[in-house]
Amino acid sequence: MAKLKIAIISNDDKVFSLYAWNNVFESKIFTDEYDCVGLWTCNQKFKKEKGFYYWIWYLRTFGSWNFFKLFSFVISFKFFSYLKFFIGNYHLSFRKLSKANQVDFRETSTPNSPDFIEWVKANKIDILIIMVDYILKPEILAIPKICVLNKHASLLPENKGLFPFFWAAIAGQTQGVTFHKVNEKIDEGDLYYQERMTKKQQLNSMISFYFYVHRYYHRMLNEALKNITMGTIIPSDPNLVPGYNGFPAAENYLTFKKKGGKIITLSEILLPSVMLKKQVSL
Repeated sequence: MAKLKIAIISNDDKVFSLYAWNNVFESKIFTDEYDCVGLWTCNQKFKKEKGFYYWIWYLRTFGSWNFFKLFSFVISFKFFSYLKFFIGNYHLSFRKLSKANQVDFRETSTPNSPDFIEWVKANKIDILIIMVDYILKPEILAIPKICVLNKHASLLPENKGLFPFFWAAIAGQTQGVTFHKVNEKIDEGDLYYQERMTKKQQLNSMISFYFYVHRYYHRMLNEALKNITMGTIIPSDPNLVPGYNGFPAAENYLTFKKKGGKIITLSEILLPSVMLKKQVSL
């Protein structure tokens, strides 16, 4: 049986996204049934559109103390990324990660760009894995033979859209992660994997949650790909209430805080130090 041809397009985020893809390739997912033939990066939509306001938005929405801790977290993440690089098992750029794994690397502005669309067509991709903040056009959705696969950090159909951890915390809903087929509607399509988050270290704050999601993204992706190849679709929980949310405002943060929600704790600035520990296998 021929290997399924996989392609990836990811935001050019060198913190969480690059960390997740380093773990994916280190875990050797693409060796047996899957052949990753291309890794593309594109601009982060929100960061590109807002420019400097991207940082101002975080400051105004979550306050100066959270902004300081988030900024310190990014610096910490970079520091431990370099330490992991010097140990010899981490790549500091998508280009170097691709080269080390003999995968074609390319860059584009958006996943809807003609150059990316033509490449996916020409390479007859079976599964396109995305980690982007763009809404994909029908033209690109129709190309892969099997599906476009996306990760969303909520238990779909709850909390579609942006900042799902934030809104789930306000609503008192269970946190989780879903891998699903992408269709023309936002965060809908067949479900291929869901995981409920229940451990304290996963739920201590928004940052601890997303750190966990990206640290173990490779394990969840592997399970989703297995279900895809076996034709297994996860049934949607009828008790989950469908909903969609956008960007939170400062007044929403006050509600989040009253509900016991945290953006990041002071001790979590050093959370990236766990990157130096041996990665859990699949």
